[in-house]
Amino acid sequence: MVVLASIISYFYILESISNLKSQEEHRLSCYANFEIQRIKTIEELQKNIFGTLESFTNKIAIIDENNRLLYSTFEETPMFNHEKKTYYKDGKVYFNAITHFEDAGTVKIIFGKEVDFATINVKITIIIITIDSVKNFL
Repeated sequence: MVVLASIISYFYILESISNLKSQEEHRLSCYANFEIQRIKTIEELQKNIFGTLESFTNKIAIIDENNRLLYSTFEETPMFNHEKKTYYKDGKVYFNAITHFEDAGTVKIIFGKEVDFATINVKITIIIITIDSVKNFL
């Protein structure tokens, strides 16, 4: 009984992690697309994003056509991924786009956000306590 509950719990947690990653990719994609459509210059981006709640949770980098970094809020700027628009890597979700800014021309933009696994950790704790209680009950 405990082994079966453990196996089911394992797959439940894997599915929860996968869903969380997908949700975060979608949220970041929506945020990034909104910002790309409304902002037309790097200066405008800095004014509109700096100090907002999003600026603390979402990171952004702007790279020109010559791969020169024009602006970044990342501690270490990730590489622009030409193969995937949104993806998960090393506990973070990323969104890549190419757009045109009036003051910089065609630029590559990288948005990034750390994934918060706190809800998954709570689920794991509840499952462990439940399985342990069932084991002790039997």
